[in-house]
Amino acid sequence: MRKAVFMLIMCCALAWLTALTALCADVGESQARALKLDKLEESAPPAAGEALGKMSVMDSLKPEGHIEKLLAAASSSLREIASQSLKSVTALIAAAALCGAAGAAFGDHGSKYAELAAVLAVSAVSVGGVRSFIGMGAKTLDDLDAFAKILIPTLTAAAAGGGAVASSAAKYAATMMFVNISVSLSKNVVMPLIYAYTAVSVADAAVGGGALRGVAELSRWLAKTVMTVSTLAFVAYLTLVGAASGPGDELAMRAAKTAISALPVVGGIAADAASAVVSGAAMLRNAIGIFGALTVAGICVLPFLRLGVHYLLFKAAGGLSGAFAGGRVSGLIVDIGAAFGMTLGMTGAAAVMIFISIISMTKAVV
Repeated sequence: MRKAVFMLIMCCALAWLTALTALCADVGESQARALKLDKLEESAPPAAGEALGKMSVMDSLKPEGHIEKLLAAASSSLREIASQSLKSVTALIAAAALCGAAGAAFGDHGSKYAELAAVLAVSAVSVGGVRSFIGMGAKTLDDLDAFAKILIPTLTAAAAGGGAVASSAAKYAATMMFVNISVSLSKNVVMPLIYAYTAVSVADAAVGGGALRGVAELSRWLAKTVMTVSTLAFVAYLTLVGAASGPGDELAMRAAKTAISALPVVGGIAADAASAVVSGAAMLRNAIGIFGALTVAGICVLPFLRLGVHYLLFKAAGGLSGAFAGGRVSGLIVDIGAAFGMTLGMTGAAAVMIFISIISMTKAVV
């Protein structure tokens, strides 16, 4: 009799373990379907696909290979980007050298005209590049905005499935609100300010005397202030809503687990099943977070490289050209480099918001 009872108990335990294992697999598949991960994968912009190749959400749980692809794409593009930037910078330094040679040959009277000619040459070489790079920054913003509108709701649903119902909803609202505000401010305020800064810098270098310098500096200060304030406000707001709603999620999860465990007979099995659901949601949340972070990096890597290399080389060219030409020419080159830097900051602010949101949501309660 005892042996029969023991065998019955063992058979029940084995059946329970088998059912629980199947449940975990079914839960993962059903959650993936419910979250529509295929649509998230399809929403990755072409720029990310070029840098990362074909990547699924679950593949991103092993990110090493994708990081290697990202670094390889950056490395292979860096030489081309540096070559193009050096051509522009060489033309600027040549214009500055010719300006200095003309000034030495024709004296002070001739150097004024030579310096004006050098300013016009620098403008002709650089202003078109500034316009195209601002357009590239706007395109990157559009890609980030479109991807965030798919990523953040999916990540929110996964975080809510893992128990962070209140905090994920609050963070979703904060992220989408601030990303939309950031993109709108970038396109309607920051980009016009960068254009204004570039135009006024060219005019100030052409006229001389520094009469327009204050207007250029004001445009630059306003652009930097808008970007900085919007990013800091987002971080502060996200921190506040996370601090306010996080403890509520923890208490709700503990209360639910305690209540389920207290059920007679089936309480333990139900609690284990609930834990399987929560664990599956946590795994998907982490996978979605890594997929999102890698995709955002793939969107930004080449634009950031182009803008960063141009910014650094123009800064160096401005310092070097000061040895050949007057301050108007070298100052203009430095100012144009600053326009590249502001464009980099504009796109970087939106990317930082999305990265911070991903990190915040993947740290939700389980």
